[in-house]
Amino acid sequence: MLESRSLRFILLISCSFLALYARNLSTMNAPQNLTPGVIAFLVLGAGLFFHGFRALQRKRLIENLPTSKIRSMPLGPVELAGTAVRSSALFSPFTATPCAFFTYRIEEYRSDGKRSRWVTIRQGDSRGEEFAIEDETGRVRVAPEGAEVFLLPRHVFENNSDLPGAAASFLTGEGITPSGLFGLGPRLRLTESYLEPGDRIYLLGNALPLSQVRPREAKQGLLQKLRAIRQDPEAMARIDTDRDGQVSAEEWEAARKATAGELVEELSPEKRSIIARGHFPLVISDKSEMDLLARLKWRIAGGIFGGGLLMAVAGAAYLAQNQ
Repeated sequence: MLESRSLRFILLISCSFLALYARNLSTMNAPQNLTPGVIAFLVLGAGLFFHGFRALQRKRLIENLPTSKIRSMPLGPVELAGTAVRSSALFSPFTATPCAFFTYRIEEYRSDGKRSRWVTIRQGDSRGEEFAIEDETGRVRVAPEGAEVFLLPRHVFENNSDLPGAAASFLTGEGITPSGLFGLGPRLRLTESYLEPGDRIYLLGNALPLSQVRPREAKQGLLQKLRAIRQDPEAMARIDTDRDGQVSAEEWEAARKATAGELVEELSPEKRSIIARGHFPLVISDKSEMDLLARLKWRIAGGIFGGGLLMAVAGAAYLAQNQ
């Protein structure tokens, strides 16, 4: 209820501001009175509001979707809880820790007069590498491309102390000098998050047919089956339905379709599917559902209320300038 009232309040402010701007635009006064400060507050407020509204959508999705078991999960939107499984020889970038998934961020400390801040100069993750989630009923693959990731930092390093060898090598590979001459180079902060095999994870995403997400892989499995049929005289005789000693194009196509169906039936439900981003968002978290909801509440509050406050300030400043 409080969230809905907040949305209505902020939309009212936004519409009022736009109405005032449109009225003044008709008198050609708006371009002079819409100062850079008002524009900055309005843009920042709108950005925060969008961020908060997106978090609100995620929160409602999580609350309304029941947690499924992997073996019995349906196709479409799913919520899963289990443990991470490493599917490839993947290592975290700064500590070379064997992991199922990782994210990293490299920041540089910059000073501009009286203002000092950390600025992100590189960030990335292992979204090109699949991993799996497992519960007591089964295991299913996860394609993490396009996911929203909520992972706690595992390691934070600065280059004014001893960096792990893997971190120094990673920086060099990225074209970043780990430390300047006599340690006078830029000050860097490196943050690394990852999922180790066996870590508890929460997943919100789409259970999609494997053939839809990995069509080449599914096609390769079918081709192997068809090659085996071609090399087996007894199998070829079985698909020669008219018994003329030759397999026609129509008979081969019927056999291909039947083989594709058998290939799907041979797989357990979780092996026919893959969790990926689709029409439904993909969320990967090392927090429990309740912890993630609590974190999203803070994002909602900061975005909706903070964005609304900034837009209200922009509207008040605009009104004051046009009185």
